[in-house]
Amino acid sequence: MSVREGRPPWSRRWRRPIIGAACALVGALLSAWSGGIIPQADGVLYDLSLAALSLLSPREAEPQVAVVAVDWRSLDAEGLAETPLALFSKEWAGVLDRLFAGGTKAVAFDLIFGYSGENFQSGYDAPLLAALERHASKVVVARSARRPPLDAVYYVMNPDRNPTAVGYAEVEADADGVYRSFALRLPLQGSETAPTIVGNVLSIAGLAAPPEFMIAPRRPLDTIPSYSVVDVLRCPAGDAQLAAAFGGKIVLIGTSMAEADQKRSPDRFIASTRFEDRTPVAPACALKPSLPSRLDRAMVSGVFLHAAAVNAIVNGGFALAAPQTARMGLAALGGAAGALLGFSLGPTALAAALTASALALFLASTVSTALRLWLPVGLPIAVMFASVFMAYLVRLLVEERRRRQIQHAFGHYLSPEIVRGLGEEGAALKLGGEMRELTVMFADLGGFTALSGQVSPALLMELTNRYLAFIVEAVEATGGYVDKFIGDAVMAIWGAPLGNPAHATLATEAALRVAERIAAAHAADLAEGRPGFSVKMGLNSGPAIVGNVGTANRYNYTAVGETVNLASRLEGVPNDYGCHVVLGPETARQASAEFLLCELDRIQVKGKAHAVAIYDVIARQQAAHEADRTYVSSYAEALARYRRRRFREAAALWRGLSYPGRLETGKASPNEVMADRAELLAQAPPGPDWTGIFVKTTK
Repeated sequence: MSVREGRPPWSRRWRRPIIGAACALVGALLSAWSGGIIPQADGVLYDLSLAALSLLSPREAEPQVAVVAVDWRSLDAEGLAETPLALFSKEWAGVLDRLFAGGTKAVAFDLIFGYSGENFQSGYDAPLLAALERHASKVVVARSARRPPLDAVYYVMNPDRNPTAVGYAEVEADADGVYRSFALRLPLQGSETAPTIVGNVLSIAGLAAPPEFMIAPRRPLDTIPSYSVVDVLRCPAGDAQLAAAFGGKIVLIGTSMAEADQKRSPDRFIASTRFEDRTPVAPACALKPSLPSRLDRAMVSGVFLHAAAVNAIVNGGFALAAPQTARMGLAALGGAAGALLGFSLGPTALAAALTASALALFLASTVSTALRLWLPVGLPIAVMFASVFMAYLVRLLVEERRRRQIQHAFGHYLSPEIVRGLGEEGAALKLGGEMRELTVMFADLGGFTALSGQVSPALLMELTNRYLAFIVEAVEATGGYVDKFIGDAVMAIWGAPLGNPAHATLATEAALRVAERIAAAHAADLAEGRPGFSVKMGLNSGPAIVGNVGTANRYNYTAVGETVNLASRLEGVPNDYGCHVVLGPETARQASAEFLLCELDRIQVKGKAHAVAIYDVIARQQAAHEADRTYVSSYAEALARYRRRRFREAAALWRGLSYPGRLETGKASPNEVMADRAELLAQAPPGPDWTGIFVKTTK
């Protein structure tokens, strides 16, 4: 097989960055064209942010705003039931006098005085006009674009001399029909603007505000203190209850019946248990907040929207829309991130990453809203999802062909899991040879030679294949690559062809699984009178050259080098020590965090000039018992005494241990092997040049 080495072609090298940049550019252009807002999506996300903030930090400053409301309690009360709301001239005069006697800072009417009682009784409006004239500098009366107040009211308030006297009551809903945004001035025809009641009452109170802002409440709007008109009128001017309720506050006057002037509000997702107050009217002054009526938790009386806007400025519960450049940048980031995710991840990981990214954007928007800056994220999220779709389309139409070529080529000798991994990784494999950090395992079935002369060839092959399958399953389950079968032995690699920094740990896990599986199968076969195999394995980690060896028709992907050679020599060492697995020093170092290891000895294998420490795998760290750890520490103490030539003490320690590993019947354990060796040395002490290194003279 031939595969071009080096850098990928220009088109492939730049395809992903170009598409990512294109998605970012499209996101920025869409943001510029749309203002960076998807009304329905961003409206819902903004209101959900308010609900989240209400849960995370529900406490906010006490409102410095109050509402005096015309509710059903007032309209049904004795003394008011006979008077239509349009003819409340005397009542409004009484309310104004009581509010200002109680220390109210400013009053705004969310009602238009559009009907005069003078039509049927001369002097009917005199009390109201007199009260307005007394308090003109602290009162805002409402008008609309189509309906101004009465001429008499307009004359008394005299907006030419008192520019805060009359304000427009209109509030423009956002594109999704929810009232969140407020302005100090209302745009009229052309470039002409006019003050709103919110802007004027804030000006009277001496409060500066942004020209445009959004309310960001953390409690339902109707939790702003609301008092029934009838309860206010029951209190004489100067009563202490009036001062307690309205002293130093801004008061808005309007209707709170659920059947009139209801508007969709941004507090729709904030938990509320408000209901209409139907308690009887007290005969004397008993001023207490009343509960306004709501037919729908998403709707609120208009006067509460104005009150919420004023309170937002007083207590800082407002947000300003992020600049257009920031919205464009966020949309561009969403496009680039979506393309990156689409090119990099498989479906499951991609779904999780998209969900996490969307939640992260929502969280960022929520935090920025809490800091008074609204960052709309509906468009960035939409652009991110669209970019993921675009990246996946490119992968399917352009890169899938390359993946199929890789899978076809490597399917000759790689496990399906590794073939799929190569296809997902999409990186060019340098088959001409490269240096990698990896782990190599040689596993050999014990008893094969003896059994070959006792059973038929067909049964021998059946048994061999069944036991080799145990090894292959463990290798592939841990991400390893079965390099080759050598008769009844297997060579496997971790860390190539796909790199994996945990190669030593995975290889050790595979070896432990092989030992456990084959020991169990062997015991079961012996119990049923069938022949079986044992296994011995040697593992070593380090640098090795990996690459393709062979011709275009006959090839093999393999590893060569000193790391591989030492692993092949270690494969025969378990027979010398009575265990199943022997690890080289670097494998032991990297796997020690996950596995309980025991240093067996230092040996010099055939063909090598230097000795290495070898290790036995006792158990997984999480599953290790106290007895396992005691065995390891006691073995280490015995080994230390052995190396100090205190052979009898070492032998005694080793004899007293119980090996925790699984062994075939009649086989000596590592501690027994070392005890025998120590006793022999005690009987015939070695010369002064003895180093404690076991020299292995055979493979």
